[in-house]
Amino acid sequence: MSYSSYRAYLNSHNNNVLTPTQQFKNNLQQISNDTFEIASNYYIVKHHARVTDSLLAATPSVASTPITTDVGVRLSTLLSIQRLTAIKDDFLKVTFKDFDYDVQLGDIFEFNSHRWLVVNTSVETSVTASALLQRCNLQLKFTEDEPLDTDIMVIDAVSSKYAMEELRDGQFIKLPDNKVEVWVPHNAIGRKIHNSYGGGTRFLIGDPYSNWMTTSYDSISRNRTDLDGNTQGIIRLELELSSINTGLDDLTNGVAWQDYF
Repeated sequence: MSYSSYRAYLNSHNNNVLTPTQQFKNNLQQISNDTFEIASNYYIVKHHARVTDSLLAATPSVASTPITTDVGVRLSTLLSIQRLTAIKDDFLKVTFKDFDYDVQLGDIFEFNSHRWLVVNTSVETSVTASALLQRCNLQLKFTEDEPLDTDIMVIDAVSSKYAMEELRDGQFIKLPDNKVEVWVPHNAIGRKIHNSYGGGTRFLIGDPYSNWMTTSYDSISRNRTDLDGNTQGIIRLELELSSINTGLDDLTNGVAWQDYF
């Protein structure tokens, strides 16, 4: 067959012809699938539904009680973690059986009594669908109106005393003792956090509680928007230590009074 005839054949059968690379990936994926559930690191985990504006409007309870789906995955510890603040068991690689499993930056998974934030969806070269998870180490609670015990919204978050250096990619700087960087899912709840209007959203964190106020809000750097306008990703907050308002803050439910009420 001449080269021109071969090219014509490929063009006429474009939907059915796989490249050697794709065929190789498919073969490896099939090998992985055949033994996926019998691996020692196979777990059933809960994948939280993404809190879109429409879901939050239709099901307000999702703000405090997430809707979850069970999914079988493999969990493994990364061999090398290049992060200054890392405790190694706070990072895991999650691998899915289906190559096209829908996982996005900022998604939340739940297993072993902890919740985990998807912080990277391209951890390493792989023929399988995988993502990097970081263990959430705090929850942010707030409400948009008074009384403070009504419609409480809960956000699982990752906090760190190290912040990414904006001018030097991959470099981190240590924050002062009165500041902390926090990552939260970029979803319908995260977008309700205020930056500077009325002084920013206040949160009660710790035991005993300390008050922290939002002083920086970055919803662009780690943002993903698809062709339909749906947004996912991670919002980077900077919180600064402030004072508890003992007369207005709800110390029973851990919800702070907001100056913008």
